Amino acid sequence: MSTHAPKTGSLVAAAPHLDAAQVGDPFDPTIHEAVMHDESNEVNEPTCTTVMRPGYKHNDRLLRPAMVGVSDPAGEPDVQATEPEAESADADSE
Repeated sequence: MSTHAPKTGSLVAAAPHLDAAQVGDPFDPTIHEAVMHDESNEVNEPTCTTVMRPGYKHNDRLLRPAMVGVSDPAGEPDVQATEPEAESADADSE
């Protein structure tokens, strides 16, 4: 029976482990998949506020990103929304 113990230990060591995605972590698009977005006065940077599905890593390789909800700081202008307005103002002045 002792011959199986080393094999079991190596299987556990080789098994994928859960990503450490926690509520309150800064959002990182390389390891998180944002599926919900909102704004909050309680955060200063894009922050994971909900973990809907854990992610998995094996060694340093990402097998599945964590599915998270992200809160952005409230009151910041949306860059995509302001760019077309600036372009249309430039076009009007020509």
